[in-house]
Amino acid sequence: PAVTIEGESKMGLASILGIKCSGCNKIMSLRSANKVKCAKGSRKWECNIAAVWGQMATGGGHNKLKETLSILGVPSMSQKSFIETERDIGEWWKNQLEESMKEAGREERTLAIENRLP
Repeated sequence: PAVTIEGESKMGLASILGIKCSGCNKIMSLRSANKVKCAKGSRKWECNIAAVWGQMATGGGHNKLKETLSILGVPSMSQKSFIETERDIGEWWKNQLEESMKEAGREERTLAIENRLP
């Protein structure tokens, strides 16, 4: 049986399509991306995180992302959503850095004990 698109909800780069099966008339949702857990328990669309992360890694921002996506004919995410995602990524980076520093400190301590250093 064929399906028809009944509607679409856009959340930045992610979409949820409402599709209807012509055989059974059941309406289902189809997501274009997965959601992942972020800082403080929030959940965000993986494609939106990747887009913001890419801009952060290359020195871009919301306007640069919006410009790039408009050239491709792809709708962008809102500035508010971009900034919230940017904060979540920053928090994740901070947590990873802190954990890495703690691990390095534990390794240094172990080596100092093993080598009987003061």
